[in-house]
Amino acid sequence: MSSSPKVCLKTHYTQGKEIIAIADRNLLGREFRDGKIRLRISEQFYGGELISLEDALGILRRCPNVNVVGSVAEEAVKSGIIHRDAVLWIKDRESGEKVAHLILVHV
Repeated sequence: MSSSPKVCLKTHYTQGKEIIAIADRNLLGREFRDGKIRLRISEQFYGGELISLEDALGILRRCPNVNVVGSVAEEAVKSGIIHRDAVLWIKDRESGEKVAHLILVHV
């Protein structure tokens, strides 16, 4: 699917571990608030290389430490990579828009 939406991928290293951050590019710079939950999708953390949704799903299958916001988390559930209960759905109290957030950490 060459018409796949593009998502941003950025690799971080902390305490000798690799953490992959993935977000829909249209979510960069946005903030979602749902009760006490606040999710800020910063360019600094998530902004990086543009890749296809399919490539992002492949990375999600291989990488043990990921932080994902948006369509990749949704598609991971649809394709059976991730159980739906692993995804936190944040519904912005102002706009009513919902966004999927997934954090996987290998300990």
